Amino acid sequence: MKLRQLTLALSFILLAACGADDSSSTSPSVTSFDFAPYRTSNENVSATSLEGTWVASIHIKRERSDAINASVTPKIESNRLETFVIRPATDGIEMSYCGGGFDAITITGDEFSTENVQANIINFSSMEANKTATGRVSLSPVASYTETITLTAEYIKVSDQYESFGSINQNWSDTDVVIERDVYCSSIKNLEGGYRSIFIASDNDLIFKVSDTIDPTSYDAYIKDPDHDGLIANRLTLGEQSFSFSVYGPNEYIFDYSAESLSGLSVTGQVSISIPFTE
Repeated sequence: MKLRQLTLALSFILLAACGADDSSSTSPSVTSFDFAPYRTSNENVSATSLEGTWVASIHIKRERSDAINASVTPKIESNRLETFVIRPATDGIEMSYCGGGFDAITITGDEFSTENVQANIINFSSMEANKTATGRVSLSPVASYTETITLTAEYIKVSDQYESFGSINQNWSDTDVVIERDVYCSSIKNLEGGYRSIFIASDNDLIFKVSDTIDPTSYDAYIKDPDHDGLIANRLTLGEQSFSFSVYGPNEYIFDYSAESLSGLSVTGQVSISIPFTE
C-alpha cells in the first residue's frame, strides 16, 4: 500500500510529492525554498536523457468552501522540496515516488506521466506542471467540504547519477534489529506557521511520513517497513511524533525522528540525505 491510499484529500494532490515553487505567488507565512543552488547544478547536467537525480519544488494552494458539519480554514498554502531519481527499468525508465517505491514512466510527445505525476517536458533536464482541480472532500459520512487545489510545479535535473542519495535507519521498540534503508525519494513540505511534514521512500514498500502539525485529512505520522510487523499510524493527536534537523540544505539534510503509537509501539532513527550536485 502506497501513501496515496492514506489521505482523504483529492487524489490529484499526491502528485505534490513532486513539484515546483513560484515564491512570488507564495503566502508570506509559508517559508520558500531557495532553488538557486539547484539551478546552478542543472546547468551542468546532460540534456540527452531524463535519467539522473532530480530536485523539484512545489507551491500548492487549497481553497475550501461549502462546508457541511465541518469547520475548515478557507485557504491553506504550502511549499514542498523534493528529491527523486529517474533510472533505467526492465521496460523503459521509472521514477521514485515519495509515497513508496518506483512508478513506471510514460512519455507521449512532450507529456511525462506516472501513476502519480503528470508534467510537461521542456527538455531532458527540465519539466513543469500547472494544474487545478476541484472536488468534494469527505471527512466522515456526514461531514464534507468543497476544495479547489492549484499546483504549480517545476522539476530540474541536478545530477546524471541515479543511485540512492541517502539513508534511513529504524530502531523499533519491539525488536533489537536496526533496519537500514537507502533513500530514493525525499520530500520536505513547509506549511503555514513554520510547520513541516516530511516524506521518505526507498526502493521497496517503505512508507515514512512525520509531521509537526495536525492535518485532519491525513496522518501526522505513518511509518511502515515491509520487514517489520508493526506500524505507526498517528492522526488527530493520537500518538506522538517529532523530528529535529541538525543539517538543513541546500545539498545535505540530516534529521533525527521519533514516533510512538497509543499502543506503546515506538520507533526512533535518523535520516541523512546528500543531494549529488553537478559542478
